[in-house]
Amino acid sequence: MSALTRWRFHATVTGLAVLVLVLIPICSCLGSQVLSPAEIFRLARDDIAAQGATRAWQAWTGSERTDGRLKIFFGLRLKRALLAALVGAALGAAGASFQATLRNPLADPYILGISGGGCLGALCARLIFGALSFGAISVMASSFAAAAGTLFLVVTLAGGWRSPEHLLLTGVVVNALYSAAILLVSSLASTESLANISLYLMGYLKTARLEYATLGLVGACILATVFFLHTRFRALNLLAMVGDDEARALGIDPRRSRLSILLAATLLTSASVALAGPIGFVGLIVPHSMRLICGADHRLLLISSAFGGSAFLLLADVVGRSAVRGHELPVGVVTAVIGGGFFLFLLTRRRRRHS
Repeated sequence: MSALTRWRFHATVTGLAVLVLVLIPICSCLGSQVLSPAEIFRLARDDIAAQGATRAWQAWTGSERTDGRLKIFFGLRLKRALLAALVGAALGAAGASFQATLRNPLADPYILGISGGGCLGALCARLIFGALSFGAISVMASSFAAAAGTLFLVVTLAGGWRSPEHLLLTGVVVNALYSAAILLVSSLASTESLANISLYLMGYLKTARLEYATLGLVGACILATVFFLHTRFRALNLLAMVGDDEARALGIDPRRSRLSILLAATLLTSASVALAGPIGFVGLIVPHSMRLICGADHRLLLISSAFGGSAFLLLADVVGRSAVRGHELPVGVVTAVIGGGFFLFLLTRRRRRHS
């Protein structure tokens, strides 16, 4: 812990922030039709000079006629890249929080069933109120209520916090039950909405009905929650290293700290699920990778996991849009392919270590 200096903290965070800020416009230019960043900049500059910034922005993101490349960049891809960055940050920070508080390197919102519960809540809200016509915040509230209920259900069925292995196994079973419930709800949907539900369940960054204002509001909620988790770095460090009795002797209330941290991580998970569906393994892959690069101190690890999650999901979305010519793979499929192998690697290494 003492190896983390102020210079190293600021240098790492600044470097990761710059990486994400550079990836957002670059990934917005990549896809089935590759756009030139210099050309997009020139066209946007000419448009702003001709009709003003406000009118030009309305033309790029609205129904007014403008250059097709600007429409693709600002109306579709930039919004999608911002959504990928926010969802990746939420899942990365949530995964780091779950692994620390449960003291299990395999803990992940997707594996514990939290993501499945949030998905069921969001899916019910979408079917009742319409996709985003009732408001993304309302769908996110329904997702959070279901995800928080899942958290308490898993903890109750596992008999408390004392056995991370029981929590993990209980989460896997609850996730399977939620998968069956999601299939049941999907079977009751109309034929017209079944295709959208299938894409949503695979983890799809759909932004057709998502406004920039809604994206900014949800983004502010995600960033505020990540900042709250960062302020709890001392509790995260103690919960990850020592037991409850030792943590209590060192000045924190483990029960209260664990509850507040897990509820905040659940809010991050439900926000990402409400907007993009159940994208798995981001909360597993990213914290482990950042732990190898930045160390285990949560003063740095939590923020690094958030930025790392953004970068990872941005690149995964580009792979999904570009891997198969003429087709677009949902980003959840890409992360599942990568994360499945990573999960087996961690499981094998953990088994060898115990043996």
